[in-house]
Amino acid sequence: MSTRDGRVPLLSPSMSTQSVRDGYGAIGPTMIKKGVALEAGQLDQDRAREILYFHRSTFAIDMEVALRGALASCLVIGFSMSPLVHMLPLAYQSREVLCMVGFWLIMTIWKDLGNTLRNAVHGVSGCLLAVINSLVMNSIFPAGAHGAPGNHYSELVVYLDLAIFVLVVLGLSFPERTRVFALFYFAMFMMFYMNPESTAAFSRVAVFNLEGTGVVFLAMCVTGTLLAILCVAMPPLTCRNRALERAKGLTEAMICITNSVLEYYCGTQRSIVASKWQSELEMLVGQVYDWETDIVESWWEGFDIGRFGESAVLHSSYAAMIRKCLDTVHGMEVSASREDFDDSHQQTVGALKDSMRTALGSTNRMLNAILRAVDDGVITEQEDKSLQEHAKIVHEAVEKMCADYKAAKIELGYSTLKIELLEEDFFVFCMATYATHVCDFASQKHVPKSGHFFFGFRDRLLPCFFADVSREHVNFIIRGSLAFALAFFIAVQTGYILKAYHFNYLLPGTVALILSRHSGSALLKNLGRMQAVVLGLVLPLVVIGVLPVCSPLGKIILFVLAFCFFAACLYVHLAAGQSGPNHVQYGFLAMLMAAFGATAFFQPCLGSQVSGNAQGIAVFMRIMVTVSAIFMVFSIDFALAYERPSAATHEALVGCMKGIKSRLTNALRGKPVDEDVEYHILMDQMHLAKDSCQEASLEPRYWRSPFNADLVHTMIEWCHKIRLDVRAIEDALSTNNGVADGATMNMVMCLNSHSEYRKMVESIEEIFDATIDLVSDVVQHESTEPNKGHERFAPSDPSMACLQELIAALNDSSHFHNVISACEQALVNKALSGKMCVILLMLQSVADNLLQVAQTALSSV
Repeated sequence: MSTRDGRVPLLSPSMSTQSVRDGYGAIGPTMIKKGVALEAGQLDQDRAREILYFHRSTFAIDMEVALRGALASCLVIGFSMSPLVHMLPLAYQSREVLCMVGFWLIMTIWKDLGNTLRNAVHGVSGCLLAVINSLVMNSIFPAGAHGAPGNHYSELVVYLDLAIFVLVVLGLSFPERTRVFALFYFAMFMMFYMNPESTAAFSRVAVFNLEGTGVVFLAMCVTGTLLAILCVAMPPLTCRNRALERAKGLTEAMICITNSVLEYYCGTQRSIVASKWQSELEMLVGQVYDWETDIVESWWEGFDIGRFGESAVLHSSYAAMIRKCLDTVHGMEVSASREDFDDSHQQTVGALKDSMRTALGSTNRMLNAILRAVDDGVITEQEDKSLQEHAKIVHEAVEKMCADYKAAKIELGYSTLKIELLEEDFFVFCMATYATHVCDFASQKHVPKSGHFFFGFRDRLLPCFFADVSREHVNFIIRGSLAFALAFFIAVQTGYILKAYHFNYLLPGTVALILSRHSGSALLKNLGRMQAVVLGLVLPLVVIGVLPVCSPLGKIILFVLAFCFFAACLYVHLAAGQSGPNHVQYGFLAMLMAAFGATAFFQPCLGSQVSGNAQGIAVFMRIMVTVSAIFMVFSIDFALAYERPSAATHEALVGCMKGIKSRLTNALRGKPVDEDVEYHILMDQMHLAKDSCQEASLEPRYWRSPFNADLVHTMIEWCHKIRLDVRAIEDALSTNNGVADGATMNMVMCLNSHSEYRKMVESIEEIFDATIDLVSDVVQHESTEPNKGHERFAPSDPSMACLQELIAALNDSSHFHNVISACEQALVNKALSGKMCVILLMLQSVADNLLQVAQTALSSV
């Protein structure tokens, strides 16, 4: 039997979109009659690649949002420099206040409305918490620092308020954006409140003042976030529309790949056309995860009220169906890539290719019909009737395919299960399963549960009020509280010696901005943030120092340069994504540059020299404060850090592998599995491992050996492949809701009655455990001494000879044939022979992949 080998790129002409949309409709028979079926497969493959890479490219969207945000920021700057600013109340006219509008616009905007709304709600919530605290403190001590000794604020009460507020904000599970801005504005308001030289006015609970400092900054916060929302809302760039585009692209790409796989399988020889399938399927699976994330974030755009809730449920069901179909297509890819195109294959497929093309064509046409029905978010009665008719056609086509395959086997003189037809059994089963997943969607009712609107609020609001008591989070609370309290104390108590820090909210505020759960990588990330802050403040200073900002021409030039600056920074921020290595290295830093640049471009018209000198002093102060905050946070993290990112990466990776092994064990034992829940748990673990790996690559290693981030990424890719193998086994051993039926359980009992099968399963479990231990040792190894973990890795290799012995034993079992005969009528679209082939081949594939993982880990030792 042939195995999968290296992947090489394909070079073939493109295929028309209409031909893909028609499945195997009009052009399929024409191409077959011309004898170019393989070329049609190559055309499908190239079209799939075009779709995949097109949907990965987001340059147009990123640039459009960046230009919108840059224009809005420049309009705010222009407003602050125009006479219109004097129409505002006096408290709203200062540069320090108006610059926060641009700051909040930059910090909130994202490439879609859902995520922008989420950022706005989280940010405003943090500012609101600090405002509420300031209202309470000003109600207790209305005079603040300006009162007589009897009315003066009490330092004991202030520090008690500090302790309670910080512990609540850090202790509860608030979103990171809420936590950061709650602490930042707390520091700002309390410095204004405690400074005897401050002229800031505050509101009280009983006496609400619209020009109070807290209310003014909250108004600027709301204004900036509203501008960000308007930037992506006119015209709207929504998560729902992006999810729909992903649905169309993924459906078309999957149809292309299935057509390509079938045409290759109906060919006569192996070809490089199969070399790219696996990587493209993995790419599709990753896009499905992003697609489902878009559906979740679309909640913010309509709160799942009415039509929005119906559309979200329908799209979620469709995404789950596409994910299951992709898992099944992976099985088709495994079968096709292993096929050696011998005589038995040619004879069997020669009599079966027409019915397979008909079955796949009807399934893909139904898939397109489902996509058109899902497009508007509601399946009408007429669309439902049409889908039922499509499902009937698909069932008939699949039944004919299974009947033709059974007849072909009998005509060729093969028994129920033979080693020569192992891949053929597997391929027919996967095609039937693929059709079943599509038909199951039409038989389901996609209606939101009662109270769906309130469940969304509950799922997003309630977790914020539960404390995380894990050791890692408790350690973060201790480190964050100490760092923030120390910065606060320095700003209040030692300001008489260090004049730059005297009641300067920037020191504790900067600490709030750079607090990180991952202590080890915080130093390098914060040094990058310091560079971003410096560039964001210095570049506008250079422009302001050169240009005559008070003249009309100078204002125009300043406007153009600010627009280019914001557009470039925002594009880098958006293109880098919200997570991953690009976000850490480029995206977040570009956002900081734009945000602090927004504050630096707001300058009063005092003349370039006067304004430049004042700004130069402010920039120097900000740089000194930033360096001090970084040193303070690093010192506390170095002394009190509980867990480094490398340890979190190791834990996430090992947990992911153990989770996959648990799924395999449960599947082989017939235990029910909630596929959707298990899938999201594993995908979340893989993403956690990726994010932690990026953090680990930035942590200082000191005396430890360098962290092998490339190895971790390779292990995650292999985990994806093994998960797909296990998913195929789960699908073979289950029917509805992950529960195996009686016929399938009889087949499993039959398999377990043979020592060869038990030996194979035990060998795979042994390999799995040994591989997990090996990967754990290699990733966790930190000393400069040789890693001896590989010395314990000596599992037995379940070879193809063992597989052949198992199948021979099954063919000699009269009980096995009785089970097959008794259950064939009950399983029309999933013949037991196909199920058994799935189990055997996927177990072998799991073993092969695990050995590849072990070999990769050993090569790094």
